[in-house]
Amino acid sequence: MDISRYISHARKEKGVGVREMARAIGISPSYLSRVERSEVPPSERLLSEISRFLKLDMEQLLLLSGRVPRKWKKAIANVPGTALWLREVLAESGQGKGGAMMLAESTP
Repeated sequence: MDISRYISHARKEKGVGVREMARAIGISPSYLSRVERSEVPPSERLLSEISRFLKLDMEQLLLLSGRVPRKWKKAIANVPGTALWLREVLAESGQGKGGAMMLAESTP
């Protein structure tokens, strides 16, 4: 699932309308609709507001949007072998470059 569909699905699952959520996170309803239709990518700040409002995992939102969470970057950079291990896991899963999506979707 891509980030746009994930946000839309989570919002609807919580019974929240576009206008209500947009008002709560400080953007216009039309902008939120554009994010949910994949017309504009959400910024990291917007993902943070969405995470807070819908009580979603920020790391999962980052991964679904194609970003790597900061603490993951630190672990990959500072723990010997992490990058190699991650590359092997992604290769074994057949995910390659799309592996962040696989990781996000498999994260509870």
